[in-house]
Amino acid sequence: MDRIQELAFVFPQNTEAEREWGAQFSNILEGIPSSRLGSTALPRIAFRWEKVALPTVSWSNITDSENTFPLGHAVDQLVSVQEEAMSIEQLYRRLEGRLIGMDHAGINIPAASMPPLKWKDMLVELAKRAALYRYPGEDWPFIIPAEEEEFATDITNFSIKRTPKFELVYDQYTNVPIFQFALETDLTRDELENLFPDPIGFAIPGLDEIFRSLFIRHPWEGEMAIRFDLYYKPTSNELSDWETGEWLVVSGGRM
Repeated sequence: MDRIQELAFVFPQNTEAEREWGAQFSNILEGIPSSRLGSTALPRIAFRWEKVALPTVSWSNITDSENTFPLGHAVDQLVSVQEEAMSIEQLYRRLEGRLIGMDHAGINIPAASMPPLKWKDMLVELAKRAALYRYPGEDWPFIIPAEEEEFATDITNFSIKRTPKFELVYDQYTNVPIFQFALETDLTRDELENLFPDPIGFAIPGLDEIFRSLFIRHPWEGEMAIRFDLYYKPTSNELSDWETGEWLVVSGGRM
């Protein structure tokens, strides 16, 4: 079966607010140094701006033109995360010149809007088309960029950095779909906490030693949320087992 070539985040550009938001997000993306494994490692992660109604995420391969991920939908009474969130322009200004890579991008799907069987069926289909690995103990599988032979067998080379990965989260806590972008920085934990203090920034329980998170204002409030996870400056020049994919491959296993 043809493997996935590209995973694309597609954003609307119908209104002035959408176009301005997209321009600022593009500025952030352009400031991220390329850390691709190589042109033959798939899937790639792409960003596009088109005449669509709402942001979407799609995947494509050689034979299929484009397939849209079922993101779920907003459920129950919405609690806005935008009231205390900063703008995308403010984020760009604070991170300008401080980004060193993109570890992963991903989507959180509200569990209340997608039956468990539909979620499992989606993962089964993705596992046929990409190197999909479990995250131990959580419903957070990751697609790891892989060469063609690795896709056909398994990933065994852990001497290289495998980014950006793609995460899918079956989220029991969110009531809206979330786009998440995990960016690597050269900022220490103290520096990030000072740049993004409470309540603008926050720590996800269990991951507070790794990155600081924040939501960003955007033109599609009520339909979705957008979160950035900002990794602290690496403490070692050696690649970690997370960066190489070894931890997911060995501890999680392929799906």
